[in-house]
Amino acid sequence: MTFSKSHYKTVEEVGEATDAGTVCGGCQDDIQEILDEINGK
Repeated sequence: MTFSKSHYKTVEEVGEATDAGTVCGGCQDDIQEILDEINGK
């Protein structure tokens, strides 16, 4: 899967925009991995 660079830099920003990772937090590590991949970290 290929992603474009995201303007989101943190899990918190993604959560504010989409509610992802805001209920139990279990997917926050996955969200961070995706952000790192997208943003070249």
